[in-house]
Formats: sequence, C-alpha cells, structure tokens
Amino acid sequence: MSVVLERILPRRSPDGGSTNLPLRSGYEPTLHRGPRQLPGVGFVEDTSALDEDTSVLDTKESIERKSLAFNAVRKGRAAELVGTVVGPQGELLDYTGLEGYHAGLSPQEIVDEEIKLGEYIIRAFHIFARHEASHGVSPVTFEQLKTALFKREYPPSHVGRNKVLIEIDSIFKDVLSRAGATAFRHLREYASFKRRTYTSIANGYIDNSDIVPNPARISIDDKQKLEAYLFATKIGYFGRKYVRDEIEAAKAAKAAAA
Repeated sequence: MSVVLERILPRRSPDGGSTNLPLRSGYEPTLHRGPRQLPGVGFVEDTSALDEDTSVLDTKESIERKSLAFNAVRKGRAAELVGTVVGPQGELLDYTGLEGYHAGLSPQEIVDEEIKLGEYIIRAFHIFARHEASHGVSPVTFEQLKTALFKREYPPSHVGRNKVLIEIDSIFKDVLSRAGATAFRHLREYASFKRRTYTSIANGYIDNSDIVPNPARISIDDKQKLEAYLFATKIGYFGRKYVRDEIEAAKAAKAAAA
C-alpha cells in the first residue's frame, strides 16, 4: 500500500473541476489524497506496481536501498542511457537520477522528458508561491523554494522551513509518478536497467565500474530548457531519508533553542 502525502495546495476544486490556476495539459500536479504527514514518502511506493509487473524486486524493499539505487543512477549509471549531457558552453551537467524510468527511449528523448519534468517543477513552485502569498502564514516565495532546492538554504522560521521541505518532497513524489508512467511503456528496458542498477548496489555501496557509457553527447543550448533541466537534477536531493533527517534536525534545533 502506498504512503500518501496530501498536497498543501489542492490542485482541484471539491467538485472535481479545475482550479483557476490551470497548467498545461499533461503536467498538472497530482493530488495525493490522504492524511497530511511530514515528509517520508521519497523514492518510492509510487512505482511499486512496476516492481510487481516486472518481478524485478520485492516491493517491500527498504527506502534506503531505493535511495542508494537512485543515487547510483544520478552519479554515473545514467551514462548508459544518455551518454554525456552538456550546457551551452560545453560544461558537463549532472544527471537527474530519473533516467532509468525512460529506458527504451533515445538519449535525446530521455533528456527532453527530463526537461518536461523540470518545467513541471517550476510551474508547481510558482503555483504554491501564489497560494502562499494569498493565504499563507509566514508565506514561502518562489525564490525561497528555488534557494532550498539548489543551495539547501531555508527560510529562517521553523514554519517556513518545514513548509519548504514538505512542498519539495511532495513535488518530488509527483515527479517520480510522472517518470514512472514512462516506464510502463518500456517495461522490458526499464526492468533490465533496474536489475543492473540493483546488482551494482548489492554490497550496500555504489559500484558503477561495469558501466558502458552511451557515446551520445546531448547539448542543451536553450536558456529556459537548461533551467528546467537543472531543476530536475536537483529535485532528487529531497528523497525520503534526506527530508526525514532535515525535519529531525530542525526539531532538534528548535528544542535546543527553547
């Protein structure tokens, strides 16, 4: 059973209609119904159905193991699928860690999908910031969300810090759901890549020594697409374990100051 985290900002009205802040079709934020909780959903239960369909792994595997697999992809295994991703000046760009969900697509198609996910993150940040400006206590701004994502620096208030962490974690859960939908269209390729990834962390640490990089070199020259891609590369820092640790650290700091 999936753990769910209710969005702070509802994406649909109670009667099921759209809100007055519509997004482009195909990238509307997902409404996760259920009791509000602190972050703890991470890497995740959203794609458990894929595990069942492909018989790759036990769906009850630890969240830490899923996090390790995610980082194995982000820190190098993605090269098997996309090769090298560079910016307009030829600078090397990080991988997102989401590449495996798009196994079966061409390197360019994979990067294009990740740019779309980054565009979704940016829109979701703007919508949340607008809601906060109108209704929030200690409202969180778009720039504060972006600063937290890129620099891991948070609003000074305990309330603001927690709202940022909860919102980013919830958006990351949406991103995983969207990326996972691609895997359903290429289950065989996804299962093969996933199996190799989990084999590489079988000893409890990342071993990417067996990687055979794709020779592709994908360049992102458009400024807006580059920004979107960079957002996608950062969202993975906020997986379950990281956010859980951050929340606990914030609680400890508050208790110490009391």
